[in-house]
Formats: sequence, structure tokens, C-alpha cells
Amino acid sequence: MTGMTQTPAFRPPPGACNCHCHVVGPRARYPVDPAHPAVPPDAPAEALAALQKRLGLDRVVIVQSLAHGCDNTVTADAIASFGQNARGIALVTADTDQYEIATLARRGFVGIRAHIAGHIPNAAGPEQLLGLSRLCADAGWHIELHLHGAELEALLPVIARLDCPAVIDHMAYPAPELSGSVLRALDLPRVYCKISGIERVDEDDLTIGARSVIRLIDHAADRLVWGNDWPHINVRRVDDLALVDMLATYPAEARQLILVDTPDRLYFQER
Repeated sequence: MTGMTQTPAFRPPPGACNCHCHVVGPRARYPVDPAHPAVPPDAPAEALAALQKRLGLDRVVIVQSLAHGCDNTVTADAIASFGQNARGIALVTADTDQYEIATLARRGFVGIRAHIAGHIPNAAGPEQLLGLSRLCADAGWHIELHLHGAELEALLPVIARLDCPAVIDHMAYPAPELSGSVLRALDLPRVYCKISGIERVDEDDLTIGARSVIRLIDHAADRLVWGNDWPHINVRRVDDLALVDMLATYPAEARQLILVDTPDRLYFQER
């Protein structure tokens, strides 16, 4: 485990954004779903703020965790604690309407995460995605797609019909090679991808997952964002400093796009 006083060798540029992480608990204030198969220990906003500072990351996008279901209060409160340097991605129900979206927007949310991955209970189907995309379009939001490469391939015609931008989470879980469906998705208008999750490819050798990142940079560097996926639910051990240091291995001209410019456009532009 990396000592808390250490910092990465690579220092991110000013305005760098961690575009994918979560907060969990504290349970005494924010109940968790006991049915969730892998609820992590408490990972509150204060711990995330300390980590952000240590990693040299100025901004953050907090994604609502399934541990708290569709009650987005924990994420909304975390956004408020960070102020203007934070945005949120919500989980919503099939009954969510434009009024609830407007309420969430006032609290700093800019998108909806749709769980399509087969290992997630009650995964979203094509018609639900189209409905969510209409809600997002009206609010100036985007939709984040949590799915695997094989699932992405079948959804490409649906993604082409979405009324809002789409963001593919975790490179659609490359294991160990990037799915060609991700590249085909990025050939569609308004599709982005998070280059997060390289530790899920191989926890002991981050360079294996980084090969997929390089392919994405070569294909569409201006539509990528980065996140560390803290607190690393379902992963045994992760060195966040090493994840930041891996950024130094990517082309320098791409790092400004990935860490600052594209997050500006996707998360922080006035709507």
C-alpha cells in the first residue's frame, strides 16, 4: 500500500480532472443497499478530497455508486463539498422525469449512468436508453454507458440514435485487448470513452491495460477522458499513484486533451 505522504512522480496539468470515481457513506448518514453484491467500505467525500489533493487533480466527476442506488444524496452532498470543481453523474429510475433532472442539475449533475453490463441486476434495455437520452438532451446532459465490449457491439445502432452524447465507461472492459466495438462507437458522432479501469485488465502490470489506452489515443484522442475509479470496488489492490504515473507514458499532446480540454467540454461548460 502506498504511503499517504507520497505523491505521483507525474504532475497533472492545471485543471486536470478525475472523471470517474465514487463516494460511499459514511453509512450512519447515507444508508447502503444491503442487497448490493460488493458494497465497499466507507469511502466518504473527505477521503476523496484528500486523495485528489495528493494526486494533483484539481477537478472531479463523482459517479453515483450502486451501493446507494438511485438516492443521489450522497453524491450531491459530495459535489457541494467540492464546490465549482466538481460535477456528478446520477442514477435514476424508470419514473424519473424532467423536473427531477432539473433538480439534480441545480446540484451539479450533468449526466445519467445507465447500467447495461450483464453482471448488473435490472440492466437497462434499448428502449430505456432512448428514453433516458431524451431526458438528457432536454437538460444538456449526456448518458454514460456501463457495459462490456460484446454488449456494446449489439447496441451500436441504438447509440447512433441517442438524442444526447454518450460516454463509454471503462473502455468497455478490455480484457486484455480493446474490443473493436469501442473504436466503432467512437466513429459515431458525440461518443466519448473513459480510459479508466486499466487495473481491471491486470492489477500487477498496468502496461497491459495501457495498450488499450494507446489504441484509443491513436483513434480519437479528443474524445477521451480519464478517471481512477476510486475506491476501486471489486478490485483487490490498486495504487492510485501508479495510475497517475501511467499518464506520463501517453503522448504529451494527448494528455492536455484527456485531462483538461475534453472534461471542460463534457462536464464543465455552462448549460
